[in-house]
Amino acid sequence: MRGRLIAEWLTLLAFACMFAAWSVTSGLSNRIDYALLDLSSALLDRPANTDITIIEIDDGSLDAVGSWPWPRTTHAQLIERLSLAGARFIVMDVLFFEQTNRAQDDALAKAMRESGSVILPVSFTVARDGSDRRVTLEPVKQFADAAKTMGHVALEFEPDGIFRRSQLQLEAEDTGKTIPHMMVATYRAAFNKPPPQIAAQGASTNWPLIKLQQPGHFSAIPAHAILEGSIDTDFIKDQIVLVGATAQGLGDSYPVPSQAGSIMSGVEIQANLLDTLIAGDFIAHASMRTTVGFTLAIILVLFWAFWKLPPQWTLILTLALALTLLAATVLGAAVAGWWLPPGSALLAIIISYPLWGWRRLASVSAFLDRQAYTLAGVSPRISDRSGGGFDFVARQVDRMRKLLSEFSERFAFIRNVIEAAPDAIIVLDDSGIVTMKNQRAADLFGPEEDFEYLPELLAKYDAVIVAGKDELKLQDGRSFLIAKSPLNLSHDGPDEAAGGRPGQIMVLRNVTDLKRKEAERQEMLEFLSHDMRTPQVAIIGLSKKEASVSSTNERFNRIKLQAERTLKLADDFVQLARLSEAPVEKEDIDLCALVTEAADRAYPAAKREAIEIIQQIPADPIFIFADPSLLARVLDNLIGNALKFSPANTAITLSLSDADNTSDRVTLSVADEGPGLSEERMQNPFARFGAHDASAGPSVGLGLAFVDMAVKGHSGTITVKSDIGKGTKFIISLPAEAGA
Repeated sequence: MRGRLIAEWLTLLAFACMFAAWSVTSGLSNRIDYALLDLSSALLDRPANTDITIIEIDDGSLDAVGSWPWPRTTHAQLIERLSLAGARFIVMDVLFFEQTNRAQDDALAKAMRESGSVILPVSFTVARDGSDRRVTLEPVKQFADAAKTMGHVALEFEPDGIFRRSQLQLEAEDTGKTIPHMMVATYRAAFNKPPPQIAAQGASTNWPLIKLQQPGHFSAIPAHAILEGSIDTDFIKDQIVLVGATAQGLGDSYPVPSQAGSIMSGVEIQANLLDTLIAGDFIAHASMRTTVGFTLAIILVLFWAFWKLPPQWTLILTLALALTLLAATVLGAAVAGWWLPPGSALLAIIISYPLWGWRRLASVSAFLDRQAYTLAGVSPRISDRSGGGFDFVARQVDRMRKLLSEFSERFAFIRNVIEAAPDAIIVLDDSGIVTMKNQRAADLFGPEEDFEYLPELLAKYDAVIVAGKDELKLQDGRSFLIAKSPLNLSHDGPDEAAGGRPGQIMVLRNVTDLKRKEAERQEMLEFLSHDMRTPQVAIIGLSKKEASVSSTNERFNRIKLQAERTLKLADDFVQLARLSEAPVEKEDIDLCALVTEAADRAYPAAKREAIEIIQQIPADPIFIFADPSLLARVLDNLIGNALKFSPANTAITLSLSDADNTSDRVTLSVADEGPGLSEERMQNPFARFGAHDASAGPSVGLGLAFVDMAVKGHSGTITVKSDIGKGTKFIISLPAEAGA
């Protein structure tokens, strides 16, 4: 799916780039570009150059002087009067290519020589030999010799037929000479240097654009007023005078941008060009290579937005890009004097956005169809139902909404089932990432939001999967049995999910108690098969006549001893089993009285063994919240063990201390002066059926196991201190709070 999307994106990108490049090279966007360029030119109104004056051969002049063409003596008279008025330069935008009456031609040539400031135009025509060469048309030789300088007046029109630029110099194909434009020649004559645009242009033929002003921008005087002498000479003095036809019907008018009046006379175009040369504010036109590169960059930004941004932001960026492009190019031409045609980029934006939208809509529609087909199996009652909506896509969306609603309900049901399960459940995706946990799993491995790779999650909580077994062990000793089941997330079969790797559901069942009970069962079997069986076998042996016993009384005493051993083992085992299953029933008790009663119960046996019981208890009662029967048996077991292992003429010390101010606990200890516990027994003194010393009677460690379990059932702790040959001390710490 992703590969197909990338392929479509690249295809549309390539199409947009090729279209944009073709649009630039073919001029497809010229109409847009020219409209924007003309708008840019209209934004700035440059003040008229007061050194430029137009002498118009207008309709009034034709009425006053006569029809066109005028006799050359009339032109000579016009030049003479302008020279006498002090004109700086007289630029004649009138063609003098053919000889007429010799006397009249001589008069005109004389007027030009005497003025010394007349500039004449040069034109071009097509060679008559069929070669389409550009051939120079110069003025009659005597006029050319009399002129100060000459320049061509060829106009260059854009593909839309509008004049916006002029070639500042041209190469004559017949002579090979470079001929400057007449306004360039005028600039050079006025300032004794070429205009900067000539040097900046270099070898490029992409001449800069001219900001044409509205008609009437420059001072204008009718030619007949000059001939009649009715104009104050101050209007002519030190002026660069351009003489040209403006009358209708003389054919010297050309199409210009609408903001410049749509039609403009040739002489006014020349005045605009000279004014632009002097002001130096041409509009530089970007090369085709620059325009193509700029357009492609815009397309790349647009397609990056298609790829990275959501639809609403894509639309906003597209509109912002188009508006920014328009504003930047228009203001760039008007303010900075640099024109980069934006039309191709705008066309590319206009075409690319709907194309991408159509392609994505088609992809979404196909995706909705596929997903609807996939999810249809979730609910047969929806699978055949068409959605409602205005159009096809709306109906698809409505159907998908119903399917997703049904799917969400079922997902919520499954989630509730998982949450209600008694075991911890973890759901993995095809990559082994934890995507879902119920609360019991969250209690083990943190909140559901912490999605992690399963091995990293287990390592984080020091959980280890036992090699070769489906068993998980935690650091605190808990064990969990692992049950796994593949989770196929695709309706089409397991091969469709993640390239054939389905997800997985992992169930963790807490088997800590089961393992403990299994261990206890094994211990019990060993206990029944060995410790309980041994005294019974001894009793059976002693009951036989052939038993090697010296007297009948000794036999019965030994049978009694073995029977008492069996009864003690059975009683300890029953008490331990009962404590494992039954809850601790607590009440407010006086711990001092409980210790005294235990000492009283042990007194007869202690007296018989010549052992002293010492009580170190406070005078005031100490009340705690505990089970009196369990604590009484704890004391009986500890005191009984001390009596069994203590030699005569020793003491057993029962100590009880009040809670201190820091721990709020009561400390109870039972200490003897016996042989102490062996190193083997000290490794785990409270283990069932652990290592024991049978020298003082029957025992398999069940009494101490009971003591340990009973103390822990009261949220207490018990520790052992023992020195070989010096005695053993059991220290019990219990919470000091009394019950409510």
